[in-house]
Amino acid sequence: ALGYNNANKMQALASGDNQLSFANLAADVQWVINGSTNERAAGQVSVVGQTTPASQFSGFNHITGAKGADDVTLAAAIGDINLGEGNNRLRLQTGAKVNSLLAGTGRDELRSFAAVNLWQMLSATEGTLSTASAKVVGQFTGFDVLTGSGNDRLSGAAASNKWLLNGPGSGTLNTRLSFAGFGHLQGNGGNDTFEVDAAGGITSIDGGDGDDSLSARNSANTWNFSRNDSGNLRATGEQANYLSFSGIETFTGAVAAADSISLDPQVTQVKLAAGG
Repeated sequence: ALGYNNANKMQALASGDNQLSFANLAADVQWVINGSTNERAAGQVSVVGQTTPASQFSGFNHITGAKGADDVTLAAAIGDINLGEGNNRLRLQTGAKVNSLLAGTGRDELRSFAAVNLWQMLSATEGTLSTASAKVVGQFTGFDVLTGSGNDRLSGAAASNKWLLNGPGSGTLNTRLSFAGFGHLQGNGGNDTFEVDAAGGITSIDGGDGDDSLSARNSANTWNFSRNDSGNLRATGEQANYLSFSGIETFTGAVAAADSISLDPQVTQVKLAAGG
């Protein structure tokens, strides 16, 4: 393994070994990983604030970040990355593939690229990322912020999950995990609860299995049910929906205002918990 603990020695080439570690380096580091052979990555790494040129590296399939903030751009295949300490960010680009991705002890963000369309949570802190045809991240662990590319799907773990939408395509999952840049939320086998704040909205919510509930904005809403568990929701007086929903068993409308409800002919019953 090859390790760095002194920023002044960064000009040395870091090539040919299996493991590259900056775990003892007390600095902020920028990484660009843009080449690989058999998941042994190549790229450039530099210390923020240093005037020396970026060091080139190649032949590594295990990388560990520094004590400071690591900013990683990944556009190639690698075995695993451990982001180490600090508030880190890892940006996936076309060509990215990593088997294991471990966040550090700070507030860490994982950001996808346009082709990624499914984030699957395996537990409260673990998940996977995939395109329509391939796995991009075999498993990520410990991230605090997940940022999609605008129309991604975020699927909860097989548990009872609590979702809060507090912005367009953004919100929190089980209070711990923040997300943004998503178009679709997917429940799983547990009893999922979906709550929408005043500014919240998303293209679609699918409750999945279980006894799932949806609480609308606390202002006048218009509900249109196409089936007992499906339909769309918009602010009264607006033309555009702020979300569509399916697989939901219980609905809560506004408390501070009166909601209106329309039922398509095939709807036989709707379970309302409360609201106007």
